Amino acid sequence: MDFYWQTGGKEVINCFNSSLTDLRRPIWNPSVFHMMRVIYVDTVGSKKSSINIKGVNASIAAHAIQVPYEIQYIPKKGRGIVATDFISKHQLIWNAKDNAKFYKESKFEKFLERIGYDLACDVLMWSYVETCSFADNEKATQNNKTDDNDICYRVGVELGDASYMNTAGKGEEDNVAWCGAGEKGKHLKETINCSTNNDSIYASRDIQPGEEIMA
Repeated sequence: MDFYWQTGGKEVINCFNSSLTDLRRPIWNPSVFHMMRVIYVDTVGSKKSSINIKGVNASIAAHAIQVPYEIQYIPKKGRGIVATDFISKHQLIWNAKDNAKFYKESKFEKFLERIGYDLACDVLMWSYVETCSFADNEKATQNNKTDDNDICYRVGVELGDASYMNTAGKGEEDNVAWCGAGEKGKHLKETINCSTNNDSIYASRDIQPGEEIMA
């Protein structure tokens, strides 16, 4: 695997390393994720932070996954989230309280520098670029122009166990949905009237104990 972060033509971090091809990468303990959340808030500032780590909110962020689960090593994948109890269709799975949002490239770069090489490489594997709002996503979906300067984008990453959620691979079917996103998300919104103003995910069908939860 070759994961790297480059800005202004300058390579900031390159994670091309044999250790990253190891399917038994560390399952980080809660204290490591808490440390990363603290560094995130300090890096972007409390007013710009999407994570609240004060008082009881620290515990809420640490328990963003709302269903019984455990982190297991999945054959040919590495780490993954496995349900340990029955999850019913449309049940809330993840409340996004551990979701870190970066609106400035420089802040994301600084965060990577501060957490150290090994964690930074995991974050690069977990992170993604997304639109800043449901409205921006609608514009991006409908925009056929090459110029999308009027659309806001950001980097997102889960600083908790939700980071281990895998994308469904070939021959697999995802079993979660975001409110309003795609056909499953539209059906979800019509059924439970969920809000498109947050990133929470729900079960798109019944999930049995022992099943991997996949996006």
